[in-house]
Amino acid sequence: MLILSLSFAGCTTLPDDRLTARARIGEPLAAQRLVVLPRPPAVQAENQAAVTAAVRVAERNTAAVLERREGAARVRAEALAWLVGHPEGRRYLSLQAPRALARGAPAARCPAVSVSRAPTTGGAVSQALAQCLARVATLPDCGCEVLAYDDILAVPRTEMAYATGTTARLSAPALGLDGLFVAEALGLERVLLRGLGGRLGEAVFDGEGGVQVVLDGASGAPAARFEGRDTLIGWRRGRLARRITARDGEGRTLVLLIGFSPEELAAGAGALLAPEAG
Repeated sequence: MLILSLSFAGCTTLPDDRLTARARIGEPLAAQRLVVLPRPPAVQAENQAAVTAAVRVAERNTAAVLERREGAARVRAEALAWLVGHPEGRRYLSLQAPRALARGAPAARCPAVSVSRAPTTGGAVSQALAQCLARVATLPDCGCEVLAYDDILAVPRTEMAYATGTTARLSAPALGLDGLFVAEALGLERVLLRGLGGRLGEAVFDGEGGVQVVLDGASGAPAARFEGRDTLIGWRRGRLARRITARDGEGRTLVLLIGFSPEELAAGAGALLAPEAG
């Protein structure tokens, strides 16, 4: 059985990722300056009924108001890793204000993100929260928070962490695969899987819960194609943690956990590796 152990869970870049944020997204987006505060006013809603109150908070706290507060600073977007690293963060930066960006909360178990632009700041915030809340409506105890609106970072800067490379825990007993690998995001719909010997394969998502995992025969592993279901768990260091369960044409099973730290796996998340019946 091929057992590998390789983890980049705490890293913000992989060893061969030498591009700066400015080179990845271009100077106009990287040069945007957002108002950052140690403890900005929270713009959040636990349900659709609370959106109106959240909008009022955003409308009261304009950039001109927040810049006068102690500890306020204007920070270049390229210094805020999530905004320049995540595709939806880059989409937000590409929009002209009024604009808003919302994410599920608590982030660790509410996997949603939405970006909106509207004629007014209140409208952009309202739309972003409403869209985000609709995406977590079936999950227990999930709300949404605005990460940014117009040129304001609405959460502490520590919320902008973004891990380019994260841990992938793979179990495919029939192929002799069991261990830790590296998952590298290739946009919203693809994840590259790497082992110690290099590329292992990739996962391709259809955006509706379906996924294909293609192992291409590299790194000493056999080539195989699996199809199955992608279940989003929540946010870890700016990336979505997810559980993939899949089968190939021969009925062999694969379970892949992406985004969980080795510590979290050891503490109990590893139970998610158990294949489902049927």
